[in-house]
Amino acid sequence: MNYKSMWRILQTILITISLGVCLLPPASQAQEPSASAPFLVFANFEAEFASSLSGTVEEVPFEAGDRFVEGDTLVRLNCAVQRAQVEAAAAEQEAAEAEFAARKSLQARGGLGRLQVQVAKAQASAAGARLRLAEAVVDGCEIKAPFDGRVVETTIKPFEYVQPARPLLSVVSTGPLKLTINAPSEWLRRIEVGMRGRAQFSETGERFAIEITGIGAAVDPVSATIDLSATFVDRPADVLPGMSGLASFQ
Repeated sequence: MNYKSMWRILQTILITISLGVCLLPPASQAQEPSASAPFLVFANFEAEFASSLSGTVEEVPFEAGDRFVEGDTLVRLNCAVQRAQVEAAAAEQEAAEAEFAARKSLQARGGLGRLQVQVAKAQASAAGARLRLAEAVVDGCEIKAPFDGRVVETTIKPFEYVQPARPLLSVVSTGPLKLTINAPSEWLRRIEVGMRGRAQFSETGERFAIEITGIGAAVDPVSATIDLSATFVDRPADVLPGMSGLASFQ
């Protein structure tokens, strides 16, 4: 289950806690604005990788929890067949280019018609396209990290055979974190971008300063809530994506 699915499940639970719902609330309390709202921490970037081709897993350098940097190889498949196809396509292109050059030379000396040269040119272009296609397939043999991050989960091991679309691993970035706050719509009367508040974590009980960076474009008519975006004023070292709690603003 990813963080967004967890977030939707937590919304109902945490909103109930933050609003202090009871069966018969006094009329005076029913009109009071909520003091806090549930939040969930997200990484700035998340990615789930799947295989684009069939093959045997050759290497999975990182395990769950490991850190990596942009450009690191996260998964490598054995692609001996695909690389051989690239070599064959390259040879075909070289031969087609040579044929085109020869026909063009003959045409310049009046020994060949224009149509024959155009056919040779088209064949050379087609050979080049087949080479690019073969190279694109080989690119799928390795999955490179698109950003600095950590591995959340791996679903494959070396020597396993995978099929296209088979999930391989999921990762999150280690850059700035963001919070999504599921706030009561009544907060729209007082909340604004740039406002600072506090986020208290359910897991640790710690509190950190946060700042509103965005206000959702629509109110959920069923729950009468709106999503707010926020960031940490000073990023805490021990906060991880998926952690949750209650946010409050004065």
